[in-house]
Amino acid sequence: MVDANGNGTKKSSSARFLTSEGLMPSTIFDRDSADMDISEEMEEVRELLYELIKKSFPRGVASTHLAEKYNEEYVSTGLGRELPPDWLEQVAAAEEFEAQTRGPLTILFVRLSNTTSFKKPPVPLTNIRIISQSVTQPTQEELESTKKRKELYPLEHAKKLSQYSPRLVPQCEVSVVAFESCDEIYIRATEDEKKFEEIRRQLAQFYSDQENFARSKVLVYEFLSNAVYALKDAAGSWFRVLTEDTPHDGLLQCYFADVGVRGKFPIADFKLLPDPDSSVMNVPALARRVTIGLDSKNPRADEILRDISFEDDPIGGLIPNQMRLAELDENQEIALADLWTLSGNAIRELVQKRLQEGVPITRPIGQKIRSAPQTQKIPPNVVVCTFDGDPGIVPMETQQMPVQDPMPDYMYAKLTDECKLPESRLVGELPKPGRYYAADIDGRWERVQCVRSSKIDKLSFCVYLIDVGAFHYVRADALRKLNDKTPFKKMLMFKCKLSGVIPVDGQDVWSCDAHDAVREFFESAMGEAIQVTPIKNGWSQWKQLNAPSVPLVEARLSCIGRDLSEWLIACGLAFPAV
Repeated sequence: MVDANGNGTKKSSSARFLTSEGLMPSTIFDRDSADMDISEEMEEVRELLYELIKKSFPRGVASTHLAEKYNEEYVSTGLGRELPPDWLEQVAAAEEFEAQTRGPLTILFVRLSNTTSFKKPPVPLTNIRIISQSVTQPTQEELESTKKRKELYPLEHAKKLSQYSPRLVPQCEVSVVAFESCDEIYIRATEDEKKFEEIRRQLAQFYSDQENFARSKVLVYEFLSNAVYALKDAAGSWFRVLTEDTPHDGLLQCYFADVGVRGKFPIADFKLLPDPDSSVMNVPALARRVTIGLDSKNPRADEILRDISFEDDPIGGLIPNQMRLAELDENQEIALADLWTLSGNAIRELVQKRLQEGVPITRPIGQKIRSAPQTQKIPPNVVVCTFDGDPGIVPMETQQMPVQDPMPDYMYAKLTDECKLPESRLVGELPKPGRYYAADIDGRWERVQCVRSSKIDKLSFCVYLIDVGAFHYVRADALRKLNDKTPFKKMLMFKCKLSGVIPVDGQDVWSCDAHDAVREFFESAMGEAIQVTPIKNGWSQWKQLNAPSVPLVEARLSCIGRDLSEWLIACGLAFPAV
């Protein structure tokens, strides 16, 4: 997406170029950076001038008059230092200000003000489409396939996994892979052990292919209930799981279709499965819930069954004993299994006999089980929202930009939820320069990078909005720590420089009228996609002071057949570039 100042953001329906409260990104048409004095003394001067313009001159002020007011309010009262000889050049070089030359006068504006001079109606929802020969573009068929993979296939997978392995039939050998009680036992056919390992191997190979991640083929942003996804456990193994609810507090309750266990896990650990026609998804569920049909509700019966079903392994876990499934009655809500030991004893009768004789249990009550030495070790009490680490946010790669993806919608919704958690508050600490946070900007939570503290107000901080491309000042109480377990690791913004035109006055800085014309161009799009056509060798990196380095593209912009460069020329605001 391209904002009012030409900043591209990989946003869908939630994107805005200029917020309704007037947050304005830096500049779209860049000039070469001046040598900027970044000393604390000059930063203090800039902040005082910023506050003075914002408070008293929201529609701009002549530099000479501004200098007089500055001396009157700050220098004469001892609240500020004198302006250095090159103060105008230093202010004009800063992203927070815009300087316009009008005859003998230089008019100064602040770009990031929330004053009425920048308050305009919200921009319509607009999408971006990048057209480039240097970057492989997703075809319409690929886009449709991605939509199916995210919205339809998880539900189709659930229908497949509602069926059970054809090998799980009477007289087959089985093992208990998960155990809760005599009425909740999960068994898997011994013949399916190789298929179980093959599924894990194929999934590991599938998710090791970085192209799947680059094309967002496996990323999940909105979870469906009663749908099937892949889950990576703490040991790095992949499993097919069925969601039993929607996410809460960053955790998702799910059932392991091939293992029979349940649990809550971080949403960042889930991925989309391969398509329904893949060999992985042609296999029905390998684990099935059964009951042995005991009438007794004695909890001791559960422990006796556990004692019979498992043996100790050398590291203190439990290994399932092989059993024979003599009969399987499926004409009940929970299938009734007649299980026998391989030595010829009925499991149900063994449990009843021990209950009557009072035979002591040989291992601790409640001891955990595992289905085999190589099976997953799923950590209990997984913590998904932790706010003490680095979330590791990085700019997008060039090849990721053309992907039309709904990630921003889900990211902003998730960010809003996480910022409500008490753990996200900065209690007893101040923001640290260079760290990433969430900031409440005009009622909307944005991801930001802290640049520095204010020299005027120690509880205010200059931050850079990494998904918008703008600087802003916020109070410390408006900041929240980011969840370092978040799946959203990419910045949503890249820089776009308009190709084919130069300012009409020959200066390096575009006028406010040109900015207004650009904004009107985007407003008139009315939700249609903005086409970005990079020029040959147009991709590079862009770096500005105190902001992360992001991709930069020089490109032509168009919408509904209208070219932005030609629009500016027609408005008398630009000349064709030579």
